[in-house]
Amino acid sequence: MIKCIAVDDNVTALKVLEEHIANIPFLELLKTFENPFDAIDFLSREQVDLMFTEVDMPVLNGIQLINSLVKQPILVIISNSDKYAIDAFQLNVLDYILKPFSFDRLVRAANKVREYYNMKPAPVKVHVKIADDMYDYIFVKSDYKIIRIGFEDILLIEGLKDYVKIHTLEKSVLSLLSLKGLETRLPASRFMRVHRSYIVALNKIDSIEKSRIKIEKYYIPISDSYKEVFFKRIESQNL
Repeated sequence: MIKCIAVDDNVTALKVLEEHIANIPFLELLKTFENPFDAIDFLSREQVDLMFTEVDMPVLNGIQLINSLVKQPILVIISNSDKYAIDAFQLNVLDYILKPFSFDRLVRAANKVREYYNMKPAPVKVHVKIADDMYDYIFVKSDYKIIRIGFEDILLIEGLKDYVKIHTLEKSVLSLLSLKGLETRLPASRFMRVHRSYIVALNKIDSIEKSRIKIEKYYIPISDSYKEVFFKRIESQNL
């Protein structure tokens, strides 16, 4: 089975695609997304073989979505417009389908995906560690903008239900992300979860007193479930 997801800000288009995929026996649709940022979060946590995506979306278009992915699945674009076709194929998109499309057209694309998927060499099971310093920034959506935040600027990150608030020296940025999802995108050598609602930048800690961390003007609680691991980490860096 080829595991896939679909991304489109149009709910009706997503529903049509979902129904068609259900009739293709070798495709397994894991999830659909109206918000491309939710898709990025999902792709950072789950194994996905194939992504169908609309390209003409507000805030973050399909090309930007593809460029934001560290690990890319097989890519098929389904769009109202062909104006992004050249850009798409330069990014190794396997197929570009124009709306409205028939079930037969989707089957042709799916067969192309299956042929490509079966031609890929079997993965070699080795453990590869990506260097924590490969990237020194993160992009997040906030107030209809995409903001770049350098890791060195982050003091702490606060979880607020469906949002996170990223605190830096100069400002605080509110973004529609889960704290768990964001945690997977941060280098473990520089950041650590200390509470169900807080992640701290280890190099920004000013002091630790009992079960509380001080970073600049902020006081962050250390919960019992994270306390032992946190203090072992701190002790390992003591002189």
